[in-house]
Amino acid sequence: MAEVLVAYYSRTGTTERLARALADRLGAELDRIETPTSYAGPIGFAKGIWHSLRGVSPPIRRGLDPRRFRVVVVCSPVWAGRLAGPPRTYIRQAGKIQRLCGAAVSGAGGRQERFFREMERLGGQDGIPRLSLAQRQVAGGGFEGLLDAFVETIRGGYTAAA
Repeated sequence: MAEVLVAYYSRTGTTERLARALADRLGAELDRIETPTSYAGPIGFAKGIWHSLRGVSPPIRRGLDPRRFRVVVVCSPVWAGRLAGPPRTYIRQAGKIQRLCGAAVSGAGGRQERFFREMERLGGQDGIPRLSLAQRQVAGGGFEGLLDAFVETIRGGYTAAA
C-alpha cells in the first residue's frame, strides 16, 4: 500500500498551488479531481456557490484510487463556507479512506468549521488534521510556515498510526 496521496480540485489554480507544494513536501502522489461541470467565469462561480449551498455532488474524474493509500489529503476551495462540489463527490465515492486529512483555501481564511465538519462526516472520521489558508496567503506565497506545521502533523504519527 502506498503512503500518501494529495487529491485536489482547483477552479482558479490557487488550490492546485497548495496541493503541489504539499505533495512535494510529503513525497506524495498527486491526483487532480476533474469534473465535466464548468465552474469557470462569474456564472460558473455562482453555480459552484449554489452547488455548495445545496450539497450537490457533480460527476468527477480521478486518476488514482484513494483506497490504495494510507493517508489521503483532500485539498479544496471553500465555497460559501462549505466544501466545493467536486471534492464532496470525491470523498463520497472514495469508500473507506484509512486516514483523511483536509486542506481548505478560502477567500478570507479563518477556521472553516462547517467545511471540515462536512469533510469529516463524509469521510466517516472525526478530528482529521486540518489546514486552513486564505487565498491571498497561497497566491502570495505566505503559507510556508503553516504548511510545514501541517506536514509535521501528518508525518508525526498520523501516517504511523494508519
